[in-house]
Amino acid sequence: MEKGTISNVFVRGAVAGLRGDAARLDRVLSAAGVSAELLNTPEARVPAERFAALWLAVAQELDDEFLGADSRRMKRGSFALVCQGLIHTGTLERAIQQALRGFAVIFDDLRGELTIAGAQAGLRVTNRVADPASRIFACELFLVLLRGLVCWLAGRRIPFARGTFDFPRPAHSAEYHAMFTSDLAFDAPETGLWFDARFLQCPVVQDEAGLKRFLRDAPQSVFMRYKNTDGRVARVRRRLRLLDGDKWPTLEAMA
Repeated sequence: MEKGTISNVFVRGAVAGLRGDAARLDRVLSAAGVSAELLNTPEARVPAERFAALWLAVAQELDDEFLGADSRRMKRGSFALVCQGLIHTGTLERAIQQALRGFAVIFDDLRGELTIAGAQAGLRVTNRVADPASRIFACELFLVLLRGLVCWLAGRRIPFARGTFDFPRPAHSAEYHAMFTSDLAFDAPETGLWFDARFLQCPVVQDEAGLKRFLRDAPQSVFMRYKNTDGRVARVRRRLRLLDGDKWPTLEAMA
């Protein structure tokens, strides 16, 4: 699995709402720089920036930032509106609760719930999409949105301990290891991502400037696993790259 690339499975899912309309499909593929032949190449992968461009093109074509995966459109600007209200919530727990309330207003077929069971917290998903393939894609897209938001709000990559899915293991389930976690269960009683409940007390570290950067880079910043480009580790890396290898400071000097 090539780093920084997206499976063709998600490319085909992103344009599923345009199948049957050749003119519109050609328009979004051209805008994203994705060839029509790629849709018929199951093993193909596209760079993350191409997939992000495709997401934006489909969202513009359908006026739906959720790519037609829910029976009710997520009109353009909805995601930014939800995010705007999260940066002042204080803690990750309150931010998640507010985000889920926002998505509940937007979507008809998908609903998220935050549950706490002992030391574990879970982002549980109820999915009423009828078509099996569409149902899986809608679930993947919703969980990716939630994962991206949770990590961005906390300013760190939140490790998910376990993922459960109430549908059979899809052929592309290997993608879930990179997207969510290595501990996966399919044909489970419920769909959800589970993590250490202590993370719920993490402060929301984002502000207006961080929100602008996040939205500017979306949807790539949402779909790819979170990287804190403003954190201490990233700053140290940038500092070291400016130096010759034989002129690196000691650990004490860097500290």
